[in-house]
Amino acid sequence: MANLVINKVHFKIVNPAILIWVSKEDFFEAKKKQSSRKDT
Repeated sequence: MANLVINKVHFKIVNPAILIWVSKEDFFEAKKKQSSRKDT
């Protein structure tokens, strides 16, 4: 039971961190694509 609670808390903390990281990666990829388009 305690393990389930820990997992829930862990998921709540880790999941937003993953979402932020993924959106950051997407943002940088989009920026790279835009800048490379300008160069060509």
